[in-house]
Parts: sequence; structure tokens; C-alpha cells
Amino acid sequence: MKRRQRLGCGSVNMGLRVASGGGRAGFATLLGLRADAPRKRLTIAPLKTSLFKHVEVTGLHFAGHRLDFAVDGDRVTMGNVPRGIKVAT
Repeated sequence: MKRRQRLGCGSVNMGLRVASGGGRAGFATLLGLRADAPRKRLTIAPLKTSLFKHVEVTGLHFAGHRLDFAVDGDRVTMGNVPRGIKVAT
């Protein structure tokens, strides 16, 4: 059985706090996060939703690094992306 790659949660700023692991998984789904840590590739493909218009993610743990990005609707703006990490939006 192949082990699923996990995304560590950094800080999500959208005017509310997420305390449960289920909430984090829900955010990963809404943000369209798909991780391929061995290849150091992360896909961010947010779903259009009325739940939020702007989300900032800081310190997302991925492949031994931390990265930052913001989502406005379905548009992604990258912040800190460590060398060697590939992000598709």
C-alpha cells in the first residue's frame, strides 16, 4: 500500500481559526492542494467558492521546507518558495 503524502499546516488567515484536523483537510480540498513530496512538486488549484474570497497561507510545511501563498478567488499568488520546490497553479 502506497503511503499518501501529507501537507503540514502552517497558518491560514481568513478571519477564522481552524482547530481540528478535519478542518485542515477541508481547507486542503478547497485550496486544491496536491502534494508530490519525493519530486518536490506541489499543485495549488483552488475551487471557486462563496466561503471565502481571500486566503493567505504562511509556513505551509512541504518536502522539508515552508512556503507561503495567497488565494484570491481562483487566482494564486506565490510568496516564499524555497529553491528546488516546483509549484503549479
